Amino acid sequence: MAADPERAWRPREVTIALGIHSAASFATQMSQWAAEGLLKKIAYGTYMLADEWKTTRLTAASDS
Repeated sequence: MAADPERAWRPREVTIALGIHSAASFATQMSQWAAEGLLKKIAYGTYMLADEWKTTRLTAASDS
């Protein structure tokens, strides 16, 4: 999602990309992430990365 932050995603598309077998349970998770502000629900079953996460860069965890 971070590679194309302006794109709208449906749970089924993400599950296929990640190799997850249960799209229904992942859709529930995406809804929860939207409630927590990680994603933005733009239509029924359609999500985008929340604005504040569009510019956030993930870094590797340190081994300390």
